[in-house]
Formats: sequence, C-alpha cells, structure tokens
Amino acid sequence: MIKTEALYVFSDPITRSKNKYLAVAVQEFRPGVLAFSDTVRGHTVEGKITSDDEGNVRVEDKRGVWEFTPCTLDMFRRKYKNTVANGDDIAEACETTDDLWEWYRRHFGGNNINFY
Repeated sequence: MIKTEALYVFSDPITRSKNKYLAVAVQEFRPGVLAFSDTVRGHTVEGKITSDDEGNVRVEDKRGVWEFTPCTLDMFRRKYKNTVANGDDIAEACETTDDLWEWYRRHFGGNNINFY
C-alpha cells in the first residue's frame, strides 16, 4: 500500500546512478501512473505499479525499475541529512518519523504540485 503521507527515498533508473532522492506526495495518480514531487517539481512515471504492506513501491517502466522506500527519521539522520539543504536543522526539529514526513509535506507537498 502506498503511504501518501510518507517521505520516500527513491532510485531513478534514468540516471543509472546509485544516488537516492527524496519524494513527497507519492500516489497512484491514475491507473498505471505514479505521481510524486521531489523538492523542485512534480513528476509522473507510467508503468506497472506494485507495493507491499510496509509502503515500499516499485514501478517498472520502459527505462527500468523505480523503487520508493519510506524514509524513517533514523534513515534520514544516518544517510540523507547531509545531502539536503538545512538537513541538520530538519533532523533536529523532528522527534519522530511522522514529524519528518509532516515537515516535508508542509514544505514541498503543497496542493500546487504540477505533475508532468
């Protein structure tokens, strides 16, 4: 099941990089189309969407496999706070994973997301 309230970490098969990126507002926009926003803009990926009970999401499209994993506060503090602007401040401001997810939704998951 997709956790629409979650902050996700995802891999991008287009860049073929081992880098991970952060995404909010992850949702099945319409059947076979996953929509999400990074910290810049909205995106869509069309393909076969699967998810599990922990919220992990996979989308298989013609470019490869997109994998989305819910980001916990511990994961953010260990792996991602040094890769985002003000990461130390964000990590300090949040006491729980839900706090982290809310922080990202408030700053990057507004209703003005345009999906391309």
